[in-house]
Amino acid sequence: MLLTPMEKQPCFVPKLSLEEMAPRKSVVYFWSEADTLALIEKFPFKGHFWSDINKIWQEKVEDKVKDKISKLVFPESLKRRMNLIAKPVGLQIPEWKKFMEQCLCDSRESLDMHLLKELCWTSAGA
Repeated sequence: MLLTPMEKQPCFVPKLSLEEMAPRKSVVYFWSEADTLALIEKFPFKGHFWSDINKIWQEKVEDKVKDKISKLVFPESLKRRMNLIAKPVGLQIPEWKKFMEQCLCDSRESLDMHLLKELCWTSAGA
């Protein structure tokens, strides 16, 4: 198919059902809460090997989000689905933070809470 410059370029946009969107939205909400953002802001991203960072990330941040999910008065099957979503959503945050610090910040200082509040999830990730 040929397109002229004036025509819209085709793009892939995944279509999710409401049943798929709702748990994702809830998980993103937990990652975006002030107490979670405070943990992320204090997280020692530098000075560790990536494998160590993943383990520390899981213990200090991801497990806190999963704990919030476990306290919901939802069916266990839904909480399991939300826990499966929590990990990939959370793994986008270090990548986003690294990108922001390398490409968009004049200084190499840590990002403050203000910028972490701007974190936004799309179908492509954080």
